[in-house]
Formats: sequence, C-alpha cells, structure tokens
Amino acid sequence: MEVVCFVSGVGKLSGVTILAELGDVGRFDSDKAVVSWCGLAPCVYQSAGVTRLGHITKRGSRWLRRVLVEVVHSAVRSDGLSV
Repeated sequence: MEVVCFVSGVGKLSGVTILAELGDVGRFDSDKAVVSWCGLAPCVYQSAGVTRLGHITKRGSRWLRRVLVEVVHSAVRSDGLSV
C-alpha cells in the first residue's frame, strides 16, 4: 500500500480502495487490461475509414473508477498539473 500512497493525490483511504478493487495486479496481462477493468477505456467507433472517439466505457468497477477520478482531480489541484 505504501507505493500507491506515494502517487500524487492518493491518500490512505483512496490507496486502500484502489488496492482492494484491483486485487492481485499480477492477473492483468498489460496496462490496457487494468484500464479496461477500471472502466476508463475510451469507446472507439470506426466506419468507412472514419474513426470517432467516444466517452469512457464505464464497464469496469464503478468504485475504482470513481476513486481514480477523485485522485486525478486532487492531483491536478495540488500540484498544478494540467489534464
């Protein structure tokens, strides 16, 4: 848990929630699998050579997605990062 809490914007409660929702990280093959599990992957629509990007899929863990969004907002406010 200590490694997760060193990330900007992540506190004790959000760190515990992230670890509890992800479980064993070794079960994911790649970072894309983790993003998909979190429900943060963008929808991509392709037809006749035209590609359109939609909103996030929201098919993963809603609690993990909510905590990660709050962490990002906190990190942006505290460190002056831009999204």
